[in-house]
Amino acid sequence: MGLDCECHGEAKCDPVQGCCDCPSGRYGTRCQFSCPIGFFGWYCSQVCDCLNGATCDPSDGQCLCKPGFTGDKCQQTCSNNTYGPHCSLTCDCGEFGCDPIDGSCDCPLGLHGPKCKQVCRPGRFGKGCKERCECYNGAECDRKNGSCQCSPGYLGATCQQEYADPESIASRGDLPEYLFRRRR
Repeated sequence: MGLDCECHGEAKCDPVQGCCDCPSGRYGTRCQFSCPIGFFGWYCSQVCDCLNGATCDPSDGQCLCKPGFTGDKCQQTCSNNTYGPHCSLTCDCGEFGCDPIDGSCDCPLGLHGPKCKQVCRPGRFGKGCKERCECYNGAECDRKNGSCQCSPGYLGATCQQEYADPESIASRGDLPEYLFRRRR
């Protein structure tokens, strides 16, 4: 009758000597430990050679890529139309690319939503329409860069400066007020 080794991790027991024969990726008297992150192989003697934050399989050193990366060493970012683990998922963003990690659409400035088909609502602009416009006196905000297209009679970056031109004041219907102010 042989000795009972109480081996872990599918290690084989030598019943004569009572020791465990650790498989690649495990170590300890009973093979109770897995290789620490960054190491693999027989008694964890080899260093992983993975990139972009990937870890490696402790038994054979194969790189386990994070979502958004692929390749033997996880050296490649997913192409424009793929994302996720091993770049195995396909983007659904129409003509636009997507984030290589989570697949969210990479919409151009001024657009947002599924497949980038929604235009920024009034008062919003930029990437994902997250920026607030600062345009006054009826000015229109450019949905891409937030610049203001001033209404007649106003000027300046935010259209807050009144332009005292009788033509533009008349077009707004304020000519009597303008004339009244000028006569004082």
